[in-house]
Parts: sequence; C-alpha cells; structure tokens
Amino acid sequence: MRCAALFVTALLLCGITVVGFAFDSSAVMAAISAWVVLVGTAGIITVLWKRRPQPVPVKSRKRLDVPRRVR
Repeated sequence: MRCAALFVTALLLCGITVVGFAFDSSAVMAAISAWVVLVGTAGIITVLWKRRPQPVPVKSRKRLDVPRRVR
C-alpha cells in the first residue's frame, strides 16, 4: 500500500501543477491548491491508517512463557 500512497502523492503534485498553470488569479490558485493538498493528505492518511498492523486477540495468542504441566 506504500505504492498507493506514492501514487496519491504524485497525483497531488500533478494536480497542484495543473491548477497553477490553468489559473492566472493567485487567489483562485491558492484556494484550489489548498483543497488539493487537503484532499491528498486525507487520502494518504486514510491509506496508511487502513494498513496499520491489527492487534492480535488475546485468546489466539500462544502462551510461550508458561511451561505446560506434565502428568
């Protein structure tokens, strides 16, 4: 999923570049660039948040520190 985060970052940079060349008004460019940055950052955070390691449930953990009792 790091590849997806890099892809989103590349799209973000391309979007900022296209918006910068498309509009001559600096106020419009700044507003749209801010939205593009906000959406791209939210996308990257979402991708990384979904790929975080999930905790292992307690019941499925093997207790290796306690030796088994032998009868």
